[in-house]
Amino acid sequence: MSIVPAPAKTLIGNIGENHRYIKTLLKAKVDTIKKIQSAMDQKVRTKTPLSEGKQRNFNKFTSIYAQEGGKLQESLIHIESIQRDLHTENSQSLTLSLLLLQKHQHKAIKSLNQIITIGEEVLLGL
Repeated sequence: MSIVPAPAKTLIGNIGENHRYIKTLLKAKVDTIKKIQSAMDQKVRTKTPLSEGKQRNFNKFTSIYAQEGGKLQESLIHIESIQRDLHTENSQSLTLSLLLLQKHQHKAIKSLNQIITIGEEVLLGL
């Protein structure tokens, strides 16, 4: 049995909270995209064109989604890799790995928040 240093315990608690938040944001991202897709499908079914402003907002969303989606994917890959490596770490490198994990979680949270915020703005305009 190993003893986890106090700073590592705090990091582990923060990482657990971040993990739950990322799961919630990933679900919200999927829900937002489904709503946008449904709204766009409705526009196609009713042959209702998008106004120039709505088209601009939708293009902004797709651009942000592509940009942040790449960052998000990269952060999630780093998170997964670090979590795998944590099982083989000693206590000194454990704290460094936990800090790195937390950094990538924050990047993922930022990307998800941007995607969801812009997606919700697009939905309001559709």
